[in-house]
Amino acid sequence: MHNADQTRWFLSAADHDGTADSAFAWHALRDISLEAALDEAGRQAVLDFWQRHTLIYMSVAGEYEFLAIEGDSGRIVHGIEPEFEDTREVAPSLAALFEDMMAGRAAAALLA
Repeated sequence: MHNADQTRWFLSAADHDGTADSAFAWHALRDISLEAALDEAGRQAVLDFWQRHTLIYMSVAGEYEFLAIEGDSGRIVHGIEPEFEDTREVAPSLAALFEDMMAGRAAAALLA
């Protein structure tokens, strides 16, 4: 599922297993953060973050941004460049995110 310009999309299993025909791999944002890390502690913090979060949505329309499921809580968080790992909660669960989308509420604005 993507917009007409293919600059905003939901990720699929094929994206995560590397078989999707996509210009951006699911780990592209992680890799950008790893390149920007100043030291080994910073690199480890980036790796730890991405181990705990699963990307479900990416946008490269303007600023790079994403939605991810936080593994421990199931919360949906939003991250945006330049500090992808500095996220904010947009929904308490995937079901709540989809309900917001269907109702046209605030979280849905991220996907417009």
